[in-house]
Amino acid sequence: MFVNFSMNQIPKILDQLFFDVTESYNELLLTGTISGKQKETLLEYQNNGLWYFVNKINNHSFRKFQIFHILDKYIHHGLTDQEICDHHIKMFALNINIYDYRKKYIYKYDSNNYKEVLAEFKSRLNVDLLTYFEVDPEKYIFKLRKYINFEKVLDIMYQLIGLDKIDLKLNKLNETENIKFPLKDFIKIIHKFREATADPYKAPINDKQLDFLNNIYKTYGHRDENSNEYVLHDLFNEKESALWLFLLAEKSVVNTKTYGYFLQPRRIKIPETFNKHHPFSTLENQIKKSSLVNNNSGSFDRFSIFLWELKNKLHPGHKTQDDVKKFYLTFINELNNITDTVYDKDYFSPTYFNKPKNKRRAEQDPWMRWRDSRKTSKDRLK
Repeated sequence: MFVNFSMNQIPKILDQLFFDVTESYNELLLTGTISGKQKETLLEYQNNGLWYFVNKINNHSFRKFQIFHILDKYIHHGLTDQEICDHHIKMFALNINIYDYRKKYIYKYDSNNYKEVLAEFKSRLNVDLLTYFEVDPEKYIFKLRKYINFEKVLDIMYQLIGLDKIDLKLNKLNETENIKFPLKDFIKIIHKFREATADPYKAPINDKQLDFLNNIYKTYGHRDENSNEYVLHDLFNEKESALWLFLLAEKSVVNTKTYGYFLQPRRIKIPETFNKHHPFSTLENQIKKSSLVNNNSGSFDRFSIFLWELKNKLHPGHKTQDDVKKFYLTFINELNNITDTVYDKDYFSPTYFNKPKNKRRAEQDPWMRWRDSRKTSKDRLK
């Protein structure tokens, strides 16, 4: 795969690759372009397979992926100023500590004044973003300020918060070097895994979030007298509201999309105990029982069934190599730990297969545990 290089040369060459990538990346961000020589160098790395090899490095992260992605797009297709601006915003969103903003504003006002609090939060964020673009006026990044759309900033933040944390865990996986696995299927697993971390059933709802949701439901919903249903319409600021719910959370929630579930357009049968002053608190259980439940609900179970079906397609048969088992179990175990399912932490831990075979106890075999758990998953999804 690595043309003209022996394996013992690769570590040194990778150091040079990172140096060249960093230099080209900084040049692109500050000037909007890179030299023809830099472009040729990056293309040579790609042609020799070293660009792909970077994905196997232990310290690879979602942030590094963004850097390689923007350079790859530039050298093959070119970039508009708006695309480079959006990349800056993406890196800004990955770099900030969102909880610093939360500490400053979450308790500053009464929760019923959430619009005022949110406005101040956005104002502070906007100032910090513009400061991020304030460098030497002769530099290219300064000229990109006119391409900033603050609603897009919130949208990008909504999309990215938590993903770096999730993907960093998954990129510690080295077993893909030892098994053949199609890239398109690996990408599909990552997408499904991210979706599965947004499980509304596991979302802790505190009093401040409850007040916020009730305000949303009273503002954008209404009671349909003809059908005796409560109707919540499409929200123009759904992602912004979900981001604010994320900031109001007292317990850690990895994925902002967790709260997006409660803001989706829906029609729910109104129970006799309906209270027009607190529609969400009354309808919460009805929502969770509704036939409109989205694919995130029962996320661990759905993902588990999906992954086992993919395993049967790519690695059929009853005799499965340990490396293959560790690959699949890494995803299942991480998701189990994140979504806090009925299984104990590290119940499906792939480290079991690091032990000598004479030290393994059958009742602790995570592969057998996963196999047996699928029946439970299917029963819960009925």
